[in-house]
Amino acid sequence: MYQTDPQLGKNIQQLLTHLKIENPANFILTRQWQESNKLFQLEEKFVSFLADTGIYAHQEEIKRTATRIINFWCNEQFYGLNYSNFPAISLSSNEFGYHEPLIAEAIKFTTTCEHHLVPIHGVATIAYAPKNYVIGLNKLNCVLEFFAHRPQLQERLTRQVFVTLQHILQTDDIAVIIKAQHDCMSTNGICDRDTKHTTLETGGIYATDQTLKKHLLDSLR
Repeated sequence: MYQTDPQLGKNIQQLLTHLKIENPANFILTRQWQESNKLFQLEEKFVSFLADTGIYAHQEEIKRTATRIINFWCNEQFYGLNYSNFPAISLSSNEFGYHEPLIAEAIKFTTTCEHHLVPIHGVATIAYAPKNYVIGLNKLNCVLEFFAHRPQLQERLTRQVFVTLQHILQTDDIAVIIKAQHDCMSTNGICDRDTKHTTLETGGIYATDQTLKKHLLDSLR
């Protein structure tokens, strides 16, 4: 796990809540995932659910599966629902006066469909034009990964990353483009497995410079 900044996470949560683009989660309950007693309670409830489905005939197999699922969801797949896990991001002065676009392409990620709890596999391009500050390019990946590690809608994920980077970098010149394949659609016959869906949010020069926007869109082909 990368270094974290809970206070920055708290600030970002307040921003997203104000803009009405926060996830519809009960963050009081998700913070309790850090408590072993809470995880045990969730495991017991999931054991009961699995037993009622009849998927498994043996109690020991039911218990092992419940333990794996709860640990996976709470400690791995959905760690982005705990803002204490928000990545630490140090701003560096743009001492070189660099103002041309900085573009991170082909960022692969996996998130989870909010409606079906199955994977969404995506690739992202994230760009910004520095003003007073720059950050390590890997921090762009960290912000994306944080918001991807929660049940998501692709549109909300795109906007959350966009607004967060505008806030941190103190600039409008941000672009976030995501192309993703949704397993919930490809496995139930709505679309074939090669169908991709694209969402984008652009601000500043990325919204007004059509040549630059086209370059960013072409990067995902």
